[in-house]
Amino acid sequence: MQGTARDILATVIVLLIAPLPGCALRPAEIAPAPISPAAYAQADCRQLAQMRARTDRTLILAEIAQYQRYQDDRTRTFGVPTPMATIFEGGGEAEVARLKGDSLALGAQLHRAECLRDQP
Repeated sequence: MQGTARDILATVIVLLIAPLPGCALRPAEIAPAPISPAAYAQADCRQLAQMRARTDRTLILAEIAQYQRYQDDRTRTFGVPTPMATIFEGGGEAEVARLKGDSLALGAQLHRAECLRDQP
């Protein structure tokens, strides 16, 4: 009988843990979202440079917040990893992926528009 109670308890624990969302990813593990440089084709060099600077600054802040979520999800409760940040805050992976994609697309458009010239 003791084995059966232990099996039932183990099953209940697995069923409670299974629906929990996965742990947050490190920012470096998040792939950039595919964004076409053509989305920025109408901007001139100055506008592209300003948009890239804003995007890169926002990306840095989003990566810092994502790394904090990653660290928070590594919190242990009774020796078991507990994804507290992901449960209560949700993941920031989509925002980081979008910002990475925007940064790459802006860089590609800066190159296409020949805004980046070699310095003598």
